[in-house]
Amino acid sequence: MVAGSNEIEIGPTQPPDPNFKIGPGPSGIPGRPPTGYAHMQPGEVNPTIGRIARDLLNGDWGALTPFRIGNKKYMARVEPHYHEPPPAGADASKYPKPWGWHKGVTIYKQDLSTKKVDDIAEEPNETEEATPSNGGRMKLLERIDKFLGSIK
Repeated sequence: MVAGSNEIEIGPTQPPDPNFKIGPGPSGIPGRPPTGYAHMQPGEVNPTIGRIARDLLNGDWGALTPFRIGNKKYMARVEPHYHEPPPAGADASKYPKPWGWHKGVTIYKQDLSTKKVDDIAEEPNETEEATPSNGGRMKLLERIDKFLGSIK
């Protein structure tokens, strides 16, 4: 993929994290973005992101799907959503549907203020096998030190 292009790349969907429950209704709200991702700001969602979210709507509760648009990384997660029903007498067309609790897809953007372990795996690997006799252990320690030094 060429950085800066509008090319779309959708990764394989990952099963829900068994460590916390995501499901219908308010008790199924995950409470935090996936590790390494942050909430989108108003105005950051575009029609392409909306189309991707709609395409993933039939996934299992809590399913995670990474994707990239150009050089920007995102994570989609199937989560409970809530839309307030219109008050009596209000113009119902001005209230998003479906009303009440329903299945939705939340899109998160990569959090560039943190560096996660997955980012290290994207760095070029040494061509020789890491063994104590050839300094492989030192290379590993240097990579760990570099990672820990990047955490704010």
